[in-house]
Amino acid sequence: MSEQIRSFIAFDMQNEQVLSRLAAAQKLLVETGADLRPVAPQNIHITARFLGDISPGMVDQIYDAMKNVKFTPFTVKLCGLGVFPSLNYSRVVWAG
Repeated sequence: MSEQIRSFIAFDMQNEQVLSRLAAAQKLLVETGADLRPVAPQNIHITARFLGDISPGMVDQIYDAMKNVKFTPFTVKLCGLGVFPSLNYSRVVWAG
């Protein structure tokens, strides 16, 4: 079986106010005693598209294609937290 890389396309979160509020939410979740490993604030991001497992050869192709994407800045409103894959087996906590 060939090597696969779990991949997604994401935007860095650069708004310090949003980052501090998400960090505060992380702190509250950790204080519950749940078995959590919060990500460092510099790794918080907005996932635009989950790609799944891709071959290493696809990484450069996707990177080259993404260099040509043009977009304008946009506003995001965060509301609520959720988990996946399930509440009983939470691997990821997300902000909606």
